[in-house]
Amino acid sequence: MKTFLDELYDALRSYLEPYFDLDVYMDKDRLQGGDFFDPMLASELCHSICMILVYTPKYFDRVKMFCAREYKLMERLEQNRLDMLPQGSPEKGLIIPILFKGGIKYLPPPLKTNRHHYDFSEYRLSHSPIIRNEKYEPFFEKIAEYIYELSLEFEQLDNDPCADCDGIRLPEDKDVQNFLGTIIPPFPGR
Repeated sequence: MKTFLDELYDALRSYLEPYFDLDVYMDKDRLQGGDFFDPMLASELCHSICMILVYTPKYFDRVKMFCAREYKLMERLEQNRLDMLPQGSPEKGLIIPILFKGGIKYLPPPLKTNRHHYDFSEYRLSHSPIIRNEKYEPFFEKIAEYIYELSLEFEQLDNDPCADCDGIRLPEDKDVQNFLGTIIPPFPGR
């Protein structure tokens, strides 16, 4: 997983570089002892144009709810920001799912039915680096253009989409448990 994420990060940075002087944020240090990761991560998400969601079957987990909490925060930010656009953008979203393992059959309903995704589920680390892989390389250009177009739309706004980012917090575990109950079948014996 780490190798794939590092390659994905490098590829996204490379394709976004011609469009932005901004950096791609990836939470590599979340589990450092003593860090207050919730406020930092929530702030980074809030100051982002989009969230790239790297989906594996354990992304939405009933025990380790970090990813579900990030998703629900970005979903809330997405709704608020899309409502700011003049005509709204019902065809656009700020969460871009990338399927890494498991494929479409394991994708939960909110991601399967409502969002276009990029399918990297056949990618193997034995393949050429992802940035030079003929099958996946075109996805990066599409993602970069999409994010750039969104940034142009947000630049036209009178209101700063990040104005409310100070003090923003991830939802608590208890706040995402109901959501997880709707997308994850109960495990027998739990």
